[in-house]
Amino acid sequence: MVNSREWDRMMEGKLYSPVKLCDPSFHKIKKVQKHFNECEYWKDSKEFEKLKKHFMRAPDDMVLIPPVYFDHGNRVSFGRQFYANAGLTILDENRVTFGDRVFLGPCVSIFTAGHPIDAGVRARNVEFSKPVSIGSDVWIGGNAVINPGITIGNDVVIGSGSVVTHNIPDHVVAAGNPCHVLRQITEKDRKIWEREYRDYLGVEQDLTHGFFSRNPEVEIIQAGNVVETEQKSASVKQQENVATENKADTEITFEAGENIACLNSGTQNTEKRRTEIQDVEPDLEFNPDNRFLNNANSGEGNPDNGNSNNNDLNPAEKTEKRKKKKPEEMTDHELLAALLKSQKSDTRFQKAAAVGTFLLAAVFAIAFAILIPQVTLTLRNADNALDQVQVLAGQAQNSLDNVNGLVDSAQHSLSGIDKVVEDNTETITEVTQKLGQIDFEKLDQSIDDLAEVVKTLSEVTSLFR
Repeated sequence: MVNSREWDRMMEGKLYSPVKLCDPSFHKIKKVQKHFNECEYWKDSKEFEKLKKHFMRAPDDMVLIPPVYFDHGNRVSFGRQFYANAGLTILDENRVTFGDRVFLGPCVSIFTAGHPIDAGVRARNVEFSKPVSIGSDVWIGGNAVINPGITIGNDVVIGSGSVVTHNIPDHVVAAGNPCHVLRQITEKDRKIWEREYRDYLGVEQDLTHGFFSRNPEVEIIQAGNVVETEQKSASVKQQENVATENKADTEITFEAGENIACLNSGTQNTEKRRTEIQDVEPDLEFNPDNRFLNNANSGEGNPDNGNSNNNDLNPAEKTEKRKKKKPEEMTDHELLAALLKSQKSDTRFQKAAAVGTFLLAAVFAIAFAILIPQVTLTLRNADNALDQVQVLAGQAQNSLDNVNGLVDSAQHSLSGIDKVVEDNTETITEVTQKLGQIDFEKLDQSIDDLAEVVKTLSEVTSLFR
């Protein structure tokens, strides 16, 4: 099982012995990745799903093209929409962390393991490891090499064949051996590639109004302005010319937003306009004597028609005056007034919808800005807790192994004692019998006599001295 001391030294970037580490993950992943490298991955994802279980983090939308090689796998954390082309090699003695939307070209190598420069120390089977961190929105070209302890920022492009020996900051293009920053990624790059993408989609930009449209026949109402398409402009101009030549027609100018739209009335268009506003109930009334549009509910008269105040009307006349007309009862001018009002209402609704959408987007942006750091901190704490749990699990397993060893030794000793007793049963019986035949009184007397002899010998010895 894992040696906790060697594990701690390895994760701290200090010298450790991979032999003494005894990490079983090194052998566990080899069989699984062999099956994945040999499978028909484009038909069946079972082997890939088995391989993903050996990683620290593996989202559902990540993609690996075999063959691949990992030393352990359980130190590698992939982000969302990760893609690696064939030949990815990761020596993950230490942590390897990827952000979201990371693209790796063929045969990219990422190393966390290093060895002493001194040959004498290097030959003693010790090494060190340092973590590698790669941010989000990173593209690393084929045959690039990422060395131990490297951090690559967000929105970075690494040229193919690069050997990265130093940290790379955000928003840059870097390449070379050793890899170095070539230039910044700017707004100009975004505009160039957005234009290329629009060309791919077949989208044209309306530079006048700042929106995109795939259908040139669509009429777009923005900020109270009616934008007519190029296909309809010819017919509109023709109608305007006809109305100009017809002196009998009445022309009324309405102010709508920032623009002035000229709407010409004609008897040939009356039925069409009535159909367009069947559901609109006008509250404006037209006075044919002086061509002023009056509000039927305001009670204000026209100063030019000799009646400056409508208060002279009796209640029945006022009620009749305020009564709303049906579309088929309206004159051309009343229909046009009602149509303008409906257009203004639509414009107000669009403005309100745009403001509501903007406020909703702002609320979501603020919420994400607040929640994302908290979620990131929680994930980091969870990773640290998981590391501690793994270390404690390793220590507990080591203790369990020691206890099992002691139990085995005790059982072996007891088995030996039982065998010795079994092999010498007859001898023990004979010894017991002989001990039973001994006269212990005579034995005591013999011991006393022997003591006297010893004493006598001592006295004789003292005389010769």
